[in-house]
Amino acid sequence: MNFLKLALADENEKEKSAQLSSGSVNSGGSNQSVDHVRKLRLERLKQQCQGVNTRELEESDKSVHPVSKKVKATKVDRHQSPRGKHSCAETLTEVKLMAAPKKKKDPVNGVLRQIFNFTIVPVSSDEILHLKSLQQEIMEEENNEALLNLSAENLERALSTRLFFPPSDLSGSAKRESPMDYLLGCMTRHRRIGNRYLNKESSAEMKEAIEKSKEYIVNYVTTMLREPDAFPSSYPKMPRDVLIDNLKMDVGGNSAVAQDIIPLVAAEAENQECVEQIVEPLIRSLERDMRQASKTAQPFNLAALAAMSKICKPKPFAAHFSMMVRQQEISLGGKGWETSTVVRDTNNRNINLPALPDPSHPLYALLQTIRQAQLEQMRSETIQDACRIEKESLLAVFLQPSPTSDKVVAESFKDILVKSQSDTRAMSNVLRGQSSSLQQFAYDIIWAMCKGGAESRKSVLEWFSRTLELNAGRSQLQPDRSKVSGDGLAMNMAAVVLRLCRPFMEPGKQNEKAGLIDPTFLCTTGGSLTRAFPDDLTLLSAGNDGAETGGVSVNSITKGEHDFNFVTQLFFYALRATHLGPISCIRKIGDYERRLGHLQRMVGRDALLPNAPQSQERTAFQVYLSRLIATQAGTLEPVLMSDCIKLYSLLGNWMLRLAMGDEQMKGPMPKVTVPLPSPPNQFVVNLPEHVLSDATDLVKNLAIHEPDALSTVPQECLQSLLDMFVAIMSSPHYTKSPHVRASFAEAIFSAYIPDSAKGSERPSGGNETQQISRASLLNSSELVFNNLAPSLLLLYGDVEATGYYEAVGHRHHIALILRYLWDIPVHRNAFRKFASQENMELFIKFANGIINQTNDGIAGALQRLREIRQTQQDQRNFAMWNSLSEDDRNQRLQVLEENERHAESQLLLSNEVLFMIKYLSVDPVFVEAFMSSALLSRLAGTLSSVLVSLAGPRGVDFKIDNPEKYNFDPRDMLIKVYEALLRFAQGGGDQFTVAVGSCGFYKYEVFDKASKHIQKWKPDIVAEFRDWNEKLKTAEENAKADEEALGEAPEEFLDPLLMSVMEDPVRLPTSGKIMDRSVITQHLLNDKTDPFNRQPLSEDMLEPQPELKAQIDAWKKGAKV
Repeated sequence: MNFLKLALADENEKEKSAQLSSGSVNSGGSNQSVDHVRKLRLERLKQQCQGVNTRELEESDKSVHPVSKKVKATKVDRHQSPRGKHSCAETLTEVKLMAAPKKKKDPVNGVLRQIFNFTIVPVSSDEILHLKSLQQEIMEEENNEALLNLSAENLERALSTRLFFPPSDLSGSAKRESPMDYLLGCMTRHRRIGNRYLNKESSAEMKEAIEKSKEYIVNYVTTMLREPDAFPSSYPKMPRDVLIDNLKMDVGGNSAVAQDIIPLVAAEAENQECVEQIVEPLIRSLERDMRQASKTAQPFNLAALAAMSKICKPKPFAAHFSMMVRQQEISLGGKGWETSTVVRDTNNRNINLPALPDPSHPLYALLQTIRQAQLEQMRSETIQDACRIEKESLLAVFLQPSPTSDKVVAESFKDILVKSQSDTRAMSNVLRGQSSSLQQFAYDIIWAMCKGGAESRKSVLEWFSRTLELNAGRSQLQPDRSKVSGDGLAMNMAAVVLRLCRPFMEPGKQNEKAGLIDPTFLCTTGGSLTRAFPDDLTLLSAGNDGAETGGVSVNSITKGEHDFNFVTQLFFYALRATHLGPISCIRKIGDYERRLGHLQRMVGRDALLPNAPQSQERTAFQVYLSRLIATQAGTLEPVLMSDCIKLYSLLGNWMLRLAMGDEQMKGPMPKVTVPLPSPPNQFVVNLPEHVLSDATDLVKNLAIHEPDALSTVPQECLQSLLDMFVAIMSSPHYTKSPHVRASFAEAIFSAYIPDSAKGSERPSGGNETQQISRASLLNSSELVFNNLAPSLLLLYGDVEATGYYEAVGHRHHIALILRYLWDIPVHRNAFRKFASQENMELFIKFANGIINQTNDGIAGALQRLREIRQTQQDQRNFAMWNSLSEDDRNQRLQVLEENERHAESQLLLSNEVLFMIKYLSVDPVFVEAFMSSALLSRLAGTLSSVLVSLAGPRGVDFKIDNPEKYNFDPRDMLIKVYEALLRFAQGGGDQFTVAVGSCGFYKYEVFDKASKHIQKWKPDIVAEFRDWNEKLKTAEENAKADEEALGEAPEEFLDPLLMSVMEDPVRLPTSGKIMDRSVITQHLLNDKTDPFNRQPLSEDMLEPQPELKAQIDAWKKGAKV
């Protein structure tokens, strides 16, 4: 204890010097500080309990508590005690302690006795400790029984006596509690009892005593945390651990410990300049708790997180924690977290690894990957960047736990194929609830750090930025796990940043706060992105071919990242964190589903039943299914998803304001006109492309996997998102990427179109009322109902550039949206405007797209059906099929699977396209548009070709097994084509009749046969069609006669690709070749290059050849004559 004496003596000397210099010490000592009195009493009682002669200290104590001059103190020789030593619990025989006569109760004494559970005079209660030694001392010094009542004057002396009471002399519950437990109990009782007396009716003495009691409790708690060995205790835990245990038990944070002790101790620690001594041991203790929990299958140590959130609530503690976080990377030196280090994970030593199958097994590579991932947990690894942050950062440890950690997945979803759906759902809900609670506690911690002062807030934002910077690899499909953090840190950090954004991204605040977001944040000198956004990100402006942009030049922006306001930094960090966290995990969900679908097709459903035998495929299926459910539990939490939607809603509000040149950037949203103004706003098109893709992926996947989460989102946010989708989709100059624009249509299809209008597509699920409510947003905004349909019609052709199978899927969904919109009156005018003369160029582009789809899609699908039918027939011929070698049979089956997949997807889209042509053929505006010279012959040939394929002599080739499996309904397809032809004939008149009769696909007998089929299903239209067929026969005969009259055309009049006479010749500037406009235009729909030299080529580059056209027209006229 010598070091403690020296320390206290040094503190006393400093305090005396300070008091003398300020004139605060008088001869009586009445103005000496409570802390000075406490320290003297602490040293005196400590030595007293050890049996040390304390005469010198007693003299010093008398300067603080002088003996009354009226009563002579009785001197006591303590060495005459029968036990040889003075005991604090012993009644001293040298002084006769008389029972106090009955007198009026002192209310102050009674209240203090209830708070502290001690008394100076005996009482008849086993729960109240009698401080006999203090009673002896007071009687020796004052010989005045009135001074034995507890009061503000003697309370500190009594409390110090109680704290130094030998544990062996305590009894009952007091014997089992540590000094820290006792003080925390006193504060709890103070809150319950003492606060009742802090009112106007209470005496000044009562109020003073109650205030002093709180002051002394806090003072001693602080001392105990600073000097944990200074107080006698048989309790095994350190005072800080006792305090932490109390905080852990109070998860709700409503106890006296959380609301009174911690804030007051923080203030006292700051006053004593010992914040580091007090708070660092508390934080390090909780850090150890979290790290130990992270190594188990229950990493969500919510009690420790709750305790940490309460410790960080006071500003001094939060500021110091921020300083610790900031100093951690600095202390590493060099490149900080980017420096690699070797760690060894000693956990999971007893993992049961599945045996690998033979290398020739189709799942060998997959299972080897799984095995390798498990083995990595059992050996040393080199980590750096965000992976090192996750494993070592002091702040990351509170953000790391996740339902997707390997141990949680293995423990929570073990034997997943055997468990019932209700058990699995219950476990998912438990993990989801724990994850949500962790994110709330983490937010409480970080929000407290942000309120800890300017430097503290800067430390938090720097940590966010640094972690996002080093986690850039998480956006890759297969990131380097030694360099990026796991899903837990990424998800929880995003959740915290989103919670920090709530004050300005709530629907009612967006119009008011959007102006606080500085669009120059992503631009510094040279136009680079900030640290959190890598420079190699694809921007919205990518592919804009150097198009001019409007706005402030980036060369004039020289601010650093942390020179921007708090709202701006949070907004952009939230966009990036959401990309690396929730969006990354959502894409994993899709990947797991694809893998599971592949495995299920490989082994069949029976192999996955609960009682099915074990196999390598079954094991792999269980692994991916467990990961899928765990990822869904941690990612699709409704509160988190709602925050994500609000963020992208704010993004839409902010982007459209910038695009429309809203200088105020607040107040009601200005009217949005589309296409958006050109040139595009520089700060919008310089946003990373992923921010829009993330928004669409989020909406789409929520509608599919967690539709109920969408129902928790305010309608205003969903409307704002829809407005943004439509505005950008309608403005190709803002993003040239067909993938991004196609993603808008996918999001609208998934979230805003009800399941009842999705045909055979995978339903979104969820509440039907909520689906209808979201669908109503399609009619609520002038921006949407004036521009959605035209933008989709335009996009239909552009998605060709996304790739063959992707384009098929996109077009099918666009067609379903258009069908739904066609039946809504407010959208019909927008359809018609798109087909009007002023937009004819755009309409021709769209029409060529659907004609191409009908030609290629149906022709390709029907050919696949013929091959499928042949394989089915061969399989029924057992002798022939068994005569094939196993390799030949496997090859035939692989071709069959490919044919089935192709036919299924193509017919799904082709059916919808035929239906679209059918309903468009009813409207006179569209009929007129289709009759344009650029479309007429192609439309006539396409519809005639389909009808002949279905009703012609080869129609029997399509009689396959299970046609519905391939979305093949020949009757429905024939009706659609038949009706479309008749309606175009009604609206197009003779020109359409001539076009069909001369197209080369028309056959009178087949058209007549089709009428016989239609007679069975729709007899009311057959008579008119037959009359028209007669006209077609005449037109065909006339066309043949004209062709014979023309004879052989000069070579320069022929299109070099189709070798047909050109109608509208145009020159290709890069190769100099001359082609028919309709042919090259069709080519450019799929390929934006010159077909002769592969140089870039667009439709506006084509050069008309009026002289050649005149020569061709003259030749035709002369030849006919």
